Amino acid sequence: MGSSVDLSGIDVVGGAPAVGGGTASTFVSLPAGTLTSSPCWSSLAAGGTVAMSLDAGPGFGGMVHVVVGSVTGTSPGTVFDGFLIPLIVDAYTVVTLERANQGPLFNNLGQLDAAGKSVIMFAIPAGLDPSLAGLAVFHAALVLDLATGIVVHASNALPVHLLP
Repeated sequence: MGSSVDLSGIDVVGGAPAVGGGTASTFVSLPAGTLTSSPCWSSLAAGGTVAMSLDAGPGFGGMVHVVVGSVTGTSPGTVFDGFLIPLIVDAYTVVTLERANQGPLFNNLGQLDAAGKSVIMFAIPAGLDPSLAGLAVFHAALVLDLATGIVVHASNALPVHLLP
């Protein structure tokens, strides 16, 4: 209790008693986390920048990415173009779309390099309201195929924790 285990990139098999006897099994293959950062926090008093690395893989090289956010959370998520985007749409989501590349996210709308990678910056100024301490700001990336106009990849949700 009180701890977590990163299962990204690991196959998980679970079983439980099935209705009518026997065992019902579920196999889930979790993709490697495509959106990562270190550290995953920023100081409200000092401000700071968190570099988020997007690695969608070489199969998505050259495609467009958009990183959106939510302060409401990740569950149940939002289905878009058949992909589960692990964010709850809220006012911050709208800001990240309407103010792409203008802060607090920079390069959240851009093109993946040939290897399917990009770096997105989450920057907050010093002196923000200390009552925001403890808030997790979640981000997730979408990869778009401009030829078809649809989402072809959705990343994991990545929290950035706001500290005093």
